[in-house]
Amino acid sequence: MAELSNLKGNILFVVDNVEESEGVDRYLREFTGLNIDLLLTSRSNLEGFEKLEIEELAKENCIELFKKYSQPDCNQEYVEKIVELAGYHPLTVELLSRTARVARKDLEEFYQLLKEKGFNLSDVIKKRINTSRHRDYDKRELFQHLRKVFDISNLGIEEKVVLLNLSILPSTPLKISNLEEWLKLENTDVIDDLIAKGWLKEIYNKDTSDYYVVIHNVIQEIVREEQELEFSKAENLVKAIEALLYSSPNENPLEKKEYVNFGVSILEYCRQENKDLANLSNNLGQIYKAIGKLDLALEYAEQAKNIYREVLQGEKHPDLADSYNHISIIYQDLGKLDLALKYAKQAKDIYRSIAG
Repeated sequence: MAELSNLKGNILFVVDNVEESEGVDRYLREFTGLNIDLLLTSRSNLEGFEKLEIEELAKENCIELFKKYSQPDCNQEYVEKIVELAGYHPLTVELLSRTARVARKDLEEFYQLLKEKGFNLSDVIKKRINTSRHRDYDKRELFQHLRKVFDISNLGIEEKVVLLNLSILPSTPLKISNLEEWLKLENTDVIDDLIAKGWLKEIYNKDTSDYYVVIHNVIQEIVREEQELEFSKAENLVKAIEALLYSSPNENPLEKKEYVNFGVSILEYCRQENKDLANLSNNLGQIYKAIGKLDLALEYAEQAKNIYREVLQGEKHPDLADSYNHISIIYQDLGKLDLALKYAKQAKDIYRSIAG
């Protein structure tokens, strides 16, 4: 907020996919005192904001969108039937079109398959229009139908693992070469396949000549619900971001800021007790301390300490000692010297125990 308040000129701040909650409402109210324009996108009814309702994509536009990604000379009758089943929902229309094309399915056969699976997003959309005072609909029902598309797609194991990794990162453009490195992929074939099937969007940056991909936040939620997040499936990603957030004594932690949101997102969804996650949390705490956000620094330092204690099961280990020492320094910066001394003593005891 402090950084936003210092910006000059005409500022438009966009917050995408806001969900209604007491915490979010209090957060948004903080923007009202700033000299900026705030644009929110949401399926929820947010009190106190001027509303502009956006209609669904028109039928003819949905048909055009479907044909863009479908097989040449596709059956017009079944294109219309499929986009109607999709409730004229653009993301779903594109997914269905790409899925049918990659599977090389005749559209009549594909339409029958959707009916057999019980897919009918149109009914969900109609229910929203007919019964919801604020034009909001049950997200759970939307997800249930989109999960059927996930099932119909017959994604391979490696494709599902890549999607699972992307589902625990922010929904922002990611350089394909970085993903290839972080996930230790042999090549980018699996990413290319996911782009072709519509689960990822490809973006080309003309200025840098780099290719990026982005995953829709709705797809992220579906993937997280469809797949159990086993740490082994995300281990390469966690270790990569952990390394990117690590600052050696000769490095400036501020140079690591661009990866902070990656670490925060991973820790939000990875709840396992694992040393790599403890290291990641510890590195986040170090960066937040460096940029002066001591409350967040303490939160992640405490989280790291708790994971270390759980993983080490009473073992006197340097990582746990370093964690106590880190917390001590944060409390010292906060002016809570009694707590700083308490953690400093705990760190010292472990160091002495290790030294013998």
